[in-house]
Amino acid sequence: MNQRSTTLIIVLSTLAAVATGKTIRGGEHHRELQRNRIIGGSEAQEDRYSFAVSLQDRIGHFCGGTLISPDTVLSAAHCGGGGYDIVVGRHDHGDRDGEAMGVKKELKHPDYESDTTNNDFMLIFLDEPVSVDNVKFASVTDNFVGVNEAVTVVGWGDMDIDLDEEELADELQEVEVYTISNNECDDSEGVIDGDRDNYHGQITSSMLCAEHPKRKDACQGDSGGPLVKRSGSGSGEEFELVGVVSWGVGCAHDDFPGVYARVSAEYRWIKEEVCKRSSHPPASLGCGGGSAAQTANPPQNDLFEADDSEPEPSAASMFLSNSSGSSGSWRTVMNEDFRGGFGKFRTGGNGSKHYPSAKDRSGVALIENTSTLSSNAMSLNSGESRIRVDFSAYVVVFEEDDEFCLDSSSDGSNYSEEVCWSLSDIDNKNWTNVSWEFDAPSSSVSIRLRCAGNHKHDDVLIDEVQVRAQ
Repeated sequence: MNQRSTTLIIVLSTLAAVATGKTIRGGEHHRELQRNRIIGGSEAQEDRYSFAVSLQDRIGHFCGGTLISPDTVLSAAHCGGGGYDIVVGRHDHGDRDGEAMGVKKELKHPDYESDTTNNDFMLIFLDEPVSVDNVKFASVTDNFVGVNEAVTVVGWGDMDIDLDEEELADELQEVEVYTISNNECDDSEGVIDGDRDNYHGQITSSMLCAEHPKRKDACQGDSGGPLVKRSGSGSGEEFELVGVVSWGVGCAHDDFPGVYARVSAEYRWIKEEVCKRSSHPPASLGCGGGSAAQTANPPQNDLFEADDSEPEPSAASMFLSNSSGSSGSWRTVMNEDFRGGFGKFRTGGNGSKHYPSAKDRSGVALIENTSTLSSNAMSLNSGESRIRVDFSAYVVVFEEDDEFCLDSSSDGSNYSEEVCWSLSDIDNKNWTNVSWEFDAPSSSVSIRLRCAGNHKHDDVLIDEVQVRAQ
């Protein structure tokens, strides 16, 4: 390996993730927003990357971000939506040090495209500046990042390369990878899990790619986490933010690099908004005296704080079904347990989230408020005209007028409502097994689980989805 004079550091927090509205640039089975894993790494030095923060709701960590000033975090646009806090200054997820900061405003890039993840940037302005001692901030510049730069991925996620296995790290991990040109990245193609995929025509000037020749990666390593360029050493070490963790295919795959949002491409927008809205803009931006005055808003609570002391059942205690008991065998079309991410639901949804564990289940997805979780398209055999969907659901907090629904589609875009459930059908804080049958819309079907609430705390956890056809 050639010696390189410049070292980059990609910092990402990796416990869970957030899905966007459509399949990430065309790959039906494998393309994912970056989340969940650090492959081939070692424990990072505590407090070295203290600008790396965790976005946490009451289920837990779901995205990362970078402190660029005492009251400003830069993350990924696809992480936005719902209620959450920003946790600062915590190296070990098993500890309770650092502080949880409330969010005053989140601002997505005006040209963010959820279907392509282009311009995947989001600024988060905090209720008040951080007060944790010894927190470093990453600087933002318009310096372009070249090719063949050594980079290091850092995160708290799964260290097992197998998407179906989990080996979660408590402490921050780091691993070195290397930047490549956008042209080389766009040419990427290969076979993963028996299917061909590629990046052709998908890498824009607002993106940056990195990989490692020996299967080391930020595989599914926390969306929104920072990519920084390092200079100096010891107490004089400085970090320049050059990218935001965005998306990729597979996990430490030889053919598919990780893809990041390139900070230099949108430096002007970042500077303009931070100078206008931050009460403590960094001197490096040269904002002058026109920064925003601080406003005091009460911080948001941790989303599951009220549930921490309650024993939670791992087995379902309720059952819902409209089964007709019709004769004939059912063919299994799809099984998904969410243990390796969104899996067969990688087309994602609007604001859905994934967690490695919650409520005594390993691997769950969440829909909240008005968010959705959509499956990939499933082909039916000739003569199959009936669909059966089985899954487990856990309603976290619902009121009488809240519902969650099952929808179906023949083309993955125009969905029709099949059924909705409310508190008259299902209880809060219990796992419920659901089995529902409906007529197939055509020779292909996609299903969508949709939350129809009216508050950011209207949450439903989803696990163990099976789709069968008859």
